[in-house]
Amino acid sequence: MANETDYAYAAGIIDGDGCIGIYKNKAKSCISGYRYCLSIRVGMSDQLVPLWLKLTFGGSLSSGCNLGWGNLTMHKWALGSNQALDFLKQVLPYLKTKAKHAELAVQFQEKKRANRWSRRKPIPTAVLEAEAILASNIHSLNRRCPIG
Repeated sequence: MANETDYAYAAGIIDGDGCIGIYKNKAKSCISGYRYCLSIRVGMSDQLVPLWLKLTFGGSLSSGCNLGWGNLTMHKWALGSNQALDFLKQVLPYLKTKAKHAELAVQFQEKKRANRWSRRKPIPTAVLEAEAILASNIHSLNRRCPIG
């Protein structure tokens, strides 16, 4: 179980090497053919911190060659949707450079959590448009984000 020190440390990692984003993903189950999803990502050439993040907060871990960084193997941690929401609520008080990103992401995911859509209850166009606006706002904040 994570403690306050873990959340503060994780916030520093997110501020320095992380990316908080809302991404448009293909979704066959949606009438629109897509949906927006919250994701937090951290990528590093050393695997220790991404592994610690996964063991402490859950999520997923992947590794691969990143040609843009001198053929280094990049180790990437990712956390999505409601898990990301719960994580962001805990690290938000400690975030400095990504606080606005986190606030928008929390707003986005709380709306998604409150309005569960399914095949029988398609996502209304107005909701998709509102999600697109939040995604665009975070995207504009993430122009320097190293992990896409």
